[in-house]
Amino acid sequence: MHSVSAAHHCQRYLYGILMAGIGSMLFSGKAILVKLAFGYGANAETLVALRMLMALPLFWGIFWWESRRKAMSPISWLDRGKLCFLGFLGYFLSSYIDLLGLQHISLV
Repeated sequence: MHSVSAAHHCQRYLYGILMAGIGSMLFSGKAILVKLAFGYGANAETLVALRMLMALPLFWGIFWWESRRKAMSPISWLDRGKLCFLGFLGYFLSSYIDLLGLQHISLV
């Protein structure tokens, strides 16, 4: 029984490494796609809005999946405010500043 657990652990570890590699490649490819979009006249605000609209179904899907698996305890209004503030800083503001920075980097 111990070998099955070790094999399962090794498989999950390799799966994690594979997902981290794919995520790194996709994250690096984002800058290339953004620079191409800037070449067609897009601005940072439009690209941030598109990025958020494309990510929204994924986040709703994750929320739905996790709420199905186990009951979630209610959170206080103070914690909700903190979550919104952290979401604003960590998702919107960091993405916006990243895209603004990419506007100023030349292709050559």
